[in-house]
Amino acid sequence: VRIFEPIASNPNVRNFQLNYQWQKTGQLFLSSVSYNLAWDPQGDRLLTATDSLQLWAPPLWDILKEEDDCDEDVEAEHITQPVLNDWKCIWECRTAIPVYLMAWSPDGEYFATAGKDDCLLKVWYLTTGWKSAMLVPEVVDKKATAMSANFSFV
Repeated sequence: VRIFEPIASNPNVRNFQLNYQWQKTGQLFLSSVSYNLAWDPQGDRLLTATDSLQLWAPPLWDILKEEDDCDEDVEAEHITQPVLNDWKCIWECRTAIPVYLMAWSPDGEYFATAGKDDCLLKVWYLTTGWKSAMLVPEVVDKKATAMSANFSFV
């Protein structure tokens, strides 16, 4: 799966035409054929349905350490060059049957899935959300939790 974003091709032109070009900004590899793809409402994460459900997130450039002695041109080149398979799978769940329908809630807190010829609709939620309401919050490392997630369904 390749991720593209629209980039203004000539931002100085002030007319009512859309002057955009598509630029590849990321890529991820799936283990099998995807039945469905769904972006979260914020556009930050991609949910894929193959033999399992997978939630993908882009690399967190702001977490990467920058070396003080690096040349500015090298730094700029490093940031603008996309890396093959740079998106990371932050959650995966094998389902009993392949998921054919899925959709995010408008706030991005939940998503729903259903299989082909399935009478059961599963509503998935992030388990850290309900734990924080029930338990005393733990001190966690943001770098360690930024690229991980855990969902369950009702």
